[in-house]
Amino acid sequence: MEELRMELSLRSFFRDFNASKFVLYSCLLCFFILLPLRFDGTIELNYALVFLPLWICEFVVFLGAVIAAISFTISPPSSTESSLRSDFYGMILCTGEHGLLTLFGVLCCHKLQTNATIDELPWLLVFVPIFALSLLSVVVAIWAIRNDKSFELELFFSVNIVQFVFIAFKLDGILDWHWTIVFIPLWVVLSLSVVGVLYAFVLAVVLARSVHMLASQRRQHLYSALCHTLLVIPILVFLLLLTGKLDAVTWSDDEPISQIAFIVVCAPLDLALLCLILMSFGARGGNPWWFAMRVPFCAFLLEACPCLKQYANEYVEYSETTMRNCYDVLGCSSVASYSQLKEAYFSKLRTNHPDKGGSSTALFLVTKAWSILKDENTRRDYNTWLREQLLRKNQGIIGQQIVIDSKVERVEEFCRHNVIPSSTVGCAVSVIAHQYRAGTTEEQTELIELWDIGGSTVHQKASLNFFEGATGAILVHDLSNKKSESNLSHWVALLRGEPSLPSVISPFMSSSGARFLLSDIENTPIPTLIVGCKSDLAPERAKQTAYDRICLNCRRPISPGSTNRIILSKFFDSVVERKKLPIAGEKRRKIVIT
Repeated sequence: MEELRMELSLRSFFRDFNASKFVLYSCLLCFFILLPLRFDGTIELNYALVFLPLWICEFVVFLGAVIAAISFTISPPSSTESSLRSDFYGMILCTGEHGLLTLFGVLCCHKLQTNATIDELPWLLVFVPIFALSLLSVVVAIWAIRNDKSFELELFFSVNIVQFVFIAFKLDGILDWHWTIVFIPLWVVLSLSVVGVLYAFVLAVVLARSVHMLASQRRQHLYSALCHTLLVIPILVFLLLLTGKLDAVTWSDDEPISQIAFIVVCAPLDLALLCLILMSFGARGGNPWWFAMRVPFCAFLLEACPCLKQYANEYVEYSETTMRNCYDVLGCSSVASYSQLKEAYFSKLRTNHPDKGGSSTALFLVTKAWSILKDENTRRDYNTWLREQLLRKNQGIIGQQIVIDSKVERVEEFCRHNVIPSSTVGCAVSVIAHQYRAGTTEEQTELIELWDIGGSTVHQKASLNFFEGATGAILVHDLSNKKSESNLSHWVALLRGEPSLPSVISPFMSSSGARFLLSDIENTPIPTLIVGCKSDLAPERAKQTAYDRICLNCRRPISPGSTNRIILSKFFDSVVERKKLPIAGEKRRKIVIT
């Protein structure tokens, strides 16, 4: 089977996007495009306009800090929310750092625009805010380490304090050195960065062959190594070009490098900034206090715009598959008998043998196909898998996981006999194989499509769109949360097609609440199964009721032959039987899970 796979995960975007870094790096990229164009004379803008991207960035910072300060004054976090308080203090410190950066930008812009002499405005005075920021960054970095906060900006300025002093002295003519010598502190930092990148690559290669790590973790190490390589190497090339350009201009050399435009010199730096912008989509983190959001930016955005939570928070996996199955390899029908399969196998062996001009790849495929189809049990499992692939291809299932809210993995855990450690959020569309009436003469494999549409009250009205055509419902609730179980009656009402929520809102654990829910389930037009998860956290509530119910320990799969497995198997049997009724119009069985 040849497959072309494409994935689009807006789920990762909303979970890992760092808005602060995105804004900062985008503004820096625009600035380092305008500034070299101004130096080359390509554009004749006032330096105040050249510095406009930086002004925009600082305006966003100060506006967000003011709004957050007002929110903190009006509604301060409680004394138990120490993390929110430390985040607020971190935002205040970051705002002070940006204040010093703004002062440096104003002085630098004035110096460049007026072309002031050293006596009027020396560069050493222009760099005073940077010197103060570098010293302040050391203190803030220590505070960030003690409070488990990020300190990337502080690390940059504290490490390069000597470099800033050398640049200021060189621009004022106090140091009569080549720029190659002036940039020695930066050479040291970049050399250490190159060593770190090489170490990251070696580590990624070693971990790629490790069997003790998940594939996602191995990919993460490789991704990190590649991204930092695309970051360090362009900066190193930029520093080489800048050093040669400045030395050629300073000493009036007629070397070819002096003819290179500043926009070309800054091109590697722009590439590094573009890489940083792309990395911000997976950087996570960020201070939640900006603009008084108090939560990560994308969580705030999803809460403010429910439509995004419903339609944009998606994971789509599309596979364009050219099916060449084992039967095609052997050149026989899918209903061929064992003797026909064996005859086709030996025929293909003779045809594809290397002595007859065949390839080793074709011989391997033939041998592999025979090893799968010669055993009856293996062939039955393969036929089930093949039917699922053909079903997906013919029916056009594109969205395998449509992310809306939560509890996707809970359903697949007890339906697929294994525990899924990864956490997903939302509605998943998947297909499972069920042995209908197992152990009887009517036993056959049926494919059942599971739709997990999420249980958040935000999506109750939108969930009606998914109920159409459903032949069964699995209602999942949290045993450790009584409110989660009391909401089951609401969802049962939606399954019955009631326009409003039921009035039965009495304490669910009471006997009357159980009777009301039993009555609601009996009046539901489709088979309904109640599943209580986290039974390990609330074992006292994991008890049998008048209605069919499964209580799951989320850390363990359902054991074969257990009561839960029998209840689940009977439920799926009832779904298949209902689908075989004349009133059912669709050919595919669909179960809605909330």
